[in-house]
Amino acid sequence: MNKLKAAVTIIISLMLSQCQNEKITASLDTDDTFYVENDGAAMRVSVKGNTQSGKIMLIVHGGPGGSAFLYHTEKMQILLEPHNAVAYWDQRIASASQGTVNKETVTLPQFGDDLKSVIQVLKYRYGTATKIYLMSHSWGGMVATQFLTSGTNQELVSGWIFANAVHDWPRNDQNTIDMIIARGEQEIELGRNVAKWQEMIRYVQSLVFPLTVVQSKKLNDYAWEAMDLIEGFAPLNEDDIINENLISDRIPYTSLLCNLLNPVQRQLLREVNEKSFSDLLVNITVPLLVCSGRHDFVCPTATGLDLLTRIGSADKQSITFNNSGHNLEEQSAYINAFIEFIACH
Repeated sequence: MNKLKAAVTIIISLMLSQCQNEKITASLDTDDTFYVENDGAAMRVSVKGNTQSGKIMLIVHGGPGGSAFLYHTEKMQILLEPHNAVAYWDQRIASASQGTVNKETVTLPQFGDDLKSVIQVLKYRYGTATKIYLMSHSWGGMVATQFLTSGTNQELVSGWIFANAVHDWPRNDQNTIDMIIARGEQEIELGRNVAKWQEMIRYVQSLVFPLTVVQSKKLNDYAWEAMDLIEGFAPLNEDDIINENLISDRIPYTSLLCNLLNPVQRQLLREVNEKSFSDLLVNITVPLLVCSGRHDFVCPTATGLDLLTRIGSADKQSITFNNSGHNLEEQSAYINAFIEFIACH
């Protein structure tokens, strides 16, 4: 009996040791990966860099269906992570995230609630005093704006970086149309890619709002094509980032591709196709940095300037990068702007 008691005691002790809370310590070189569960989704979050700084830049990636892996570039590691930590979050039905989500849980309000859950977990793990800065790119602008205009959510963050992003889908589509026409006419005058620019201009001039999802998608495709036609400018290829980091970051390529092609994505696009947060921006008061690329036809500079004009923040600034398109091509310049903004807030 004594041996049995001893054995039981050892087993219970081992079981209890396995149930202890995970100990998280601040580090100059943090490398943590965990999953945040919320309403059926298990969302991957990878925190890298200097958590001793007490500041975390949270990536709200593009898409829908994009990947936070795309932002873990060599320059992000060299320039930003030594100063502050970066949280690379994969949204639901995106990249390495998992779960049993369905069409009822793939809505913009749900994405905003997911973002809130991620922030709460970050503050629980690294301390309630940890400052969180949103860096929203492209589609991520819609997710961040949904979050910031809901309840008292903005009290959870110390700043917002709006980088080549969108907050008003129809307005952004109109800005893309205007940019294709204006830049296209300039290129035609110079005799460059005349037939292609004429084709794109004819199409965008035929559009009547509200656009259908198919029309908005074709407009987006033309926006990407337009960047390829700008002489002297080379768009950053996202596939190159994936291929370079496929092994080192253990990127689940099959999962990334399947999530990107998930048919539920189309439902989400139908929801946001006419979604505008313009009238609610006056309620947002967090410090703001708007970053735009001069050659970005997907989220033109006019979209960022519209947000800057409408937002209620007193502390706000904007930067236009003259040799960038949609994918933050001037990496060092963008990242240094992020570092400076975070340092000042």
